[in-house]
Amino acid sequence: MPRPGLVIGLGGTGQWVLTWLKRDLLLSNNGKMPETVRLLEIDTQTRLEAGATRIVNGREEKLAEVGGVSLDKSEFVYVGGNSLPIAEAIRSSEKEYRQIRQWYHYDKWLTTQAPANFILDDGAGRLRQFGRMAVFKDILGGAAGSQIWRALRTALNTVRNSTNEQRRLEIILVGSFAGGTGSGLFIDVALIARFLAQKFNIHHVLRGFFALPSVFTNSPDTEMKARSLTAWRELNRFMVVDTDFSMPAIEYIENDPEFRIH
Repeated sequence: MPRPGLVIGLGGTGQWVLTWLKRDLLLSNNGKMPETVRLLEIDTQTRLEAGATRIVNGREEKLAEVGGVSLDKSEFVYVGGNSLPIAEAIRSSEKEYRQIRQWYHYDKWLTTQAPANFILDDGAGRLRQFGRMAVFKDILGGAAGSQIWRALRTALNTVRNSTNEQRRLEIILVGSFAGGTGSGLFIDVALIARFLAQKFNIHHVLRGFFALPSVFTNSPDTEMKARSLTAWRELNRFMVVDTDFSMPAIEYIENDPEFRIH
């Protein structure tokens, strides 16, 4: 029987990895998913129907499907939608969304990006802050309205009974640093997953596997390299936290301790 695991895919790369993993798990478990393993894909894009194709940036993209296997509705978390109203609200008032204002370059994006680019349903537009905005936008709905919060909580509760101090739950994040979605989501999703696991007293270990530009091309452009460098730099920064390198709490909903992570 597989070890207890929650494998979280981020963006397009995460969806492909989870689909291959699901196929292998089904093949090795008589066509059924192991009860000790949960797969969860978090993406700003709307889920495609099986066999469907679409055109993105001038090229055709297909649904992640391997040997007739694809992720089902319970394994897919959509966090897209229109982020333009939030950006405009932040610009119009210093009191609006102050927990987002402190990191979101709203004035730059409103000046340089077309309104359609704030709609995240076709991805984060290779902008890491748009990927992160999807997390904050989703969690504004609170415990009942947040797709991410509910999905992680449900997944953790599903596998918690198969864990103990000697048999820890493996929480694994998989994605890419080369684009805008995975590289914008990964820190927050990791922190939230760990926060909820600790809240539920689940013995766990948190790991991450992230693709770099050379996975996709032999000649990555400057922007792709920059996204990967900044994501990796943030990862290193978040892994070194002590009294000499303290960090402020992250607030997803202002003045709500339930959504504050130290």
